[in-house]
Amino acid sequence: LVQGSDYTVTYGENINVGTGTITVTATATSNFKGSKTYEFEIKQKSVADATITGYDSVIKYTGVQYTPVITVTLDGKTLVKDTDYTVEYGTNVNAGETTYIKVTGINIYTGEQTVTIEIIKADITGVEFNDKTVTYSGNNNTIEISGTALPENVEVKYYYTNDLTKEFTGEVKAGTYGVTAVFTVNNPNYNNLDSMNAVLTIEKATFDMTGISFEDVTVTYDALLHNITLTGDLPNDLGVEYYVDSTLFAGATKAGTYNVVAKFLDLSEGGNNYIIPADMNATLTINKVQPVITIINNTYSVDYLADLALSINYQVTNNPDNLDVVITILDSSNKDVSSNSVLNAGNYQVTVAIEGNDNTLPASNSFTLVINKIDPEYTVPTGLTGIYGD
Repeated sequence: LVQGSDYTVTYGENINVGTGTITVTATATSNFKGSKTYEFEIKQKSVADATITGYDSVIKYTGVQYTPVITVTLDGKTLVKDTDYTVEYGTNVNAGETTYIKVTGINIYTGEQTVTIEIIKADITGVEFNDKTVTYSGNNNTIEISGTALPENVEVKYYYTNDLTKEFTGEVKAGTYGVTAVFTVNNPNYNNLDSMNAVLTIEKATFDMTGISFEDVTVTYDALLHNITLTGDLPNDLGVEYYVDSTLFAGATKAGTYNVVAKFLDLSEGGNNYIIPADMNATLTINKVQPVITIINNTYSVDYLADLALSINYQVTNNPDNLDVVITILDSSNKDVSSNSVLNAGNYQVTVAIEGNDNTLPASNSFTLVINKIDPEYTVPTGLTGIYGD
C-alpha cells in the first residue's frame, strides 16, 4: 500500500512517558476501508548515560560553593535544566575536600549522574611589593605590601634583605634599603607565598634657604671683637661654620679685610640626610680708626718767663689703643726745641700728634705759640753815692 493514496497515518502526542499511539486509516479513494491503532510504550531515558560539560574536575579553593553552569547532552540532544533534569551542588569549599555536581532526570528522563570535583589549595594572588621612594623628613619610613588583602591566618613580616635575621621596622635616615617581605601561611586552603623583595629609597631633602643671606660688613677698629654672620633664621637641622683661609673664623679685632666663607652642616641624625647648600661668601672689613686731636685753645700768646712752665691743653678721641701723644715744638727756623727747658721769646709751631699703627691712622693738630718779649725792670741799690768828676 501507498501512504497518502491508500492510507494515512496519524500519531498520538507520543511525548510523555506511557503509551504512545499510531493510527493507520484507509483513504476514501482507495480500495480499502477501516483503520487500525497501534500502541507502544514510551520509556524514560536515563541521564546516567548523559554527557555533562562546563565544569572543572579539579578546582582551586575560593571559599565559596562551586556552582558552575553545566551543559547536559543525551543522544545528541541538549537537555533543559528544570525541564529534563535538576542539579544539586555539593557544599564543601575547603582545600583537600571534594565536592560534586549531581544531575537527576525528571519528566521523560530518569536516573541520575554525579561527578566528583577535587578542591586543591589556591595561590595567593594580587599581592604586590613595590619599590618606594620618599624624601627625608625626620620621621620613620616603612614599606609594605599592597594590592589584595592577605587571607585570614596569613601573616607578613619584613626583614633587611642583606640580613634576613634582622627585622625591618622602618628607617629615618636618607639612604637605600633592601627589604624582604616574608610570608607565613597558616591557612590550609592556600599554598605558601614566596618572599618578595623591594627597595625603600629615602632621598636627601633640601633646605629652604628663603630669607638667608650673607652680607658684607664694614666697621671701624675699636679694639673689640667683630664678626660676620648669616642673616635670617636657619632651618632646623642646618648648622653653619665660618672660615677664613680654611681656618675656623670666630671674629677679628685687628684692622684688615677678611674674606669669610660660610660652610653649612647637616645637623640631622647621621649628618647625611640633606643636600648641603652651596658655600656663601662675604667680606668683613675693619677699617683703621682715625684719631681726632682737638686743641682746646689754639691761640697761645704768653709773655716770656725764664721759668715758664708751658701747658698745652688738648683732647684726643678715637684712640682705642691709647697710643702715645707726641708734642713737637719747632722754632721759626724749624729747629726742634721740644726738649729745651726754656723757650726764648718768639714764634713757635706746636704740633700734637699720634704716630699711628696697624689699627690706627696717624693724626695731628698744630697751633702757633707766641712768647712775647717783656720790658726789664731796673732797680737802683739804696745808699749808693758818688762824686762828680770821679
